[in-house]
Amino acid sequence: MDQCAQPDLLPIEEALARICGQLHPVRETETLPLQDALDRVLASSIAAPINVPGGDNSAMDGYALRAEDCAGNLHLIGQSLAGHPTNTSTSIR
Repeated sequence: MDQCAQPDLLPIEEALARICGQLHPVRETETLPLQDALDRVLASSIAAPINVPGGDNSAMDGYALRAEDCAGNLHLIGQSLAGHPTNTSTSIR
């Protein structure tokens, strides 16, 4: 038997209805000093005034590419995790 189909579990529709029934939108806002903002929700988006880190950092940022741009020629030949360098570099051919 599937673990999600056991008789004593709530059906997903009922579980979602219960969750949604307990949600209430936040309508009021207030301005607080940062040190008092723990467990609060931002009322609007904020952006850093500078780039952090100041330069490209693939160990933190990583790389992204579209597989369709590579015409199926992707082969992972190794990996190097942050803090655990290896003798082989990660590359995609």
